[in-house]
Order: sequence, then structure tokens, then C-alpha cells
Amino acid sequence: MTANQDKPVSSLGSDFEVIEESAPAAAPATDAPTGAAPAAAAAAPGASPYDPPFGPIRSANAWGSMGLVIAVAGLLGPWADSGGDFVHGLLLAFSVWFLIRGGFLAVQRTGATMPMILPIAMIAYGAARLATPDGLAALGWMEADGLMAVSGALFTVLGGVIAVLMPRTVAKKKDAKLPPAGAPLQVDSQFSRSLLAYLMIFFGLQMSWTDQSSGVDSLGGLITLLLAMLMVWASWVAMWQLWQKPLVVGKLGVLLFLAPMEALGMGIAGLVRVGMPGKAAFLDNAYPASDGFEPAFLAHGGGPLLIALASCYAIYLIAVGAKEAGEMVKQRKAQEIEARKSARSKKKTGATS
Repeated sequence: MTANQDKPVSSLGSDFEVIEESAPAAAPATDAPTGAAPAAAAAAPGASPYDPPFGPIRSANAWGSMGLVIAVAGLLGPWADSGGDFVHGLLLAFSVWFLIRGGFLAVQRTGATMPMILPIAMIAYGAARLATPDGLAALGWMEADGLMAVSGALFTVLGGVIAVLMPRTVAKKKDAKLPPAGAPLQVDSQFSRSLLAYLMIFFGLQMSWTDQSSGVDSLGGLITLLLAMLMVWASWVAMWQLWQKPLVVGKLGVLLFLAPMEALGMGIAGLVRVGMPGKAAFLDNAYPASDGFEPAFLAHGGGPLLIALASCYAIYLIAVGAKEAGEMVKQRKAQEIEARKSARSKKKTGATS
């Protein structure tokens, strides 16, 4: 300090400006789950963190989900049948799919509304079983000895009635006092539909393929079940864009193409076995049948039919996804080429000037 105090002070000029350094802004939190807004930004002051973006939980969604859960429990209960039929498996797959996608099994609140056709179909299907105590051979329904034998159908009807009536009566009055809900949250549509396809395959394997065995009672059926469960997991993770997606999709990428092909072969073989007995001898050995076994197509062929249709749908989704990915690559290349042309033209313009 003493060495410099006698030196003359030099002017820095009129262009010199002193800038005061301010404290750095706090970095945004990065530990929030993918697709979720930070709680501080999403929630209004004094609001519950569970409210945004659709406001308080809607009573209609709660009652709809509760009704579907009761109906699903009924579908899994006693029906005095041979173990399910095509309609049985279809209703199970669609019900569980909605609960995962927009009901109370969803990872995030989507604000999706339940299609009324689903609980109405539950009521009609369960009522048809209750109205045929003597059985119905086409669907594999046997003679019912009292309500206990068809208690599953009774619960299915009860759940369907709750899902239809409660959102339009009690829940409607409660929800009328709430603020309007926001726009529905969009999930990945391709993986959402893929989840539905593999749920159909999963439930198709659980159904009876003979009067003594289900679709998983063979090596081929067990392999198909394993692939279906892996694809249900992968579709669920990718649909919600969860943190596991890069790992799951990367590790199971090959199975995305192999699983529906294998399931399609399994479904076709099962249909051949039921529709043309003796044409698939390896399946006759894999799935035992009692003496005098006469398969009902929608009952014992319902599982293979569900698997065949679902695998075809999964293959269609893969083809559509591959086409969309190809179009995106073409657009990206076209944009890169256009950007390079624009850069070269700017260089030429600057050089001539």
C-alpha cells in the first residue's frame, strides 16, 4: 500500500464501467421425476401438492375406479364355467388397462374419463350369466347350483352398476363444487396401446384352453407368458416416461419385435387345436383333455383367439411406430441439409460483400 501511494492515478477513460457481481441464481431442482413439474412451481400458495394440475381429486374418478375394481374381482371369481371365454378375457384386459392408464392405478393423474361402454358391458355380461342358470355351452358356462356358484358374475354386475350410477349421482353433486379440471395429461399413445395388447395376451394365457388346463400349462405357454410380462413392464415404463425407460427399452428392444411374433404363433396353434382337433398334435400332448372332450370355441378357443388378435395388434403398432420413426429421421436430415445450405449461402454473401 505504501509502495503505490505516491504513484499518479491514471484515468481509465469514459468507456470503462464497473459491474457489480450479484449472487448466482439458485440452480433448479433436478431430482423431480421425469414429466413432473417442480412442486413449488406447480402448486399455488396454500394448495395441496396433490391438487395440480387437475385440482382436487374428482369423486367421479374415485367411484369409477372402485366400480371397475369390484367388477374385475368378480371376473376373477366363480362363474360356474370352464375357466373364462373370449369376452371374459377382453373385459379383464380393458378394465385393468384403464385402471393403469387413467384410473387409480395410474402413476400420475391424467384426468381421463372412463368410457361408459366398459361398465355397461360388465353389467350385460354378468347379467347374461345370472340369467342362464342352466348354462350356455357356447361360452363354457355350466349349470349353476345356486348364487354361490355364480357369485363372480354377481360382483361383476355390482361393480358395473357402481361405475355407471355413482359418478352420475353422488359424485356429480360433490364434483360440482370443485373448480374446473385442467386439460387431460397425455401419455405415450403407442406404448399405451402396446400395454393393452400385452394385457390381452397375458389374460388370454390365464384362460382355459381345455377343461383341465390353461394356456400356461406348457413350455410354449410359459415362454409366451414370460415375454408378455416383460412387455407389459416395458410398455408401462415407457408409457409414463419413467426413469427406467432408457434401460428397459434398450435392454428389451429386440423383444419388442420377437414377443408378438412368438405370441402370434402360439395363438394360431391354439386356434388350430380347438378348431381342427388332431391338426396340432404337439399341443394335444401339451394341454391334456378329459375323455370325450368337446371344446366350445369361444370358451376353450377364447384364449388363443385373444392372443392371436392382440399379437396382430402389437405387430401393427410396431409397424406404425417404425414408419413414424423413419419419417422423423427423414425430416431431421432434410432440416440439417437446409441448415448447411443456408450457412453456405451466408458465407458466400459475406465473401462477395
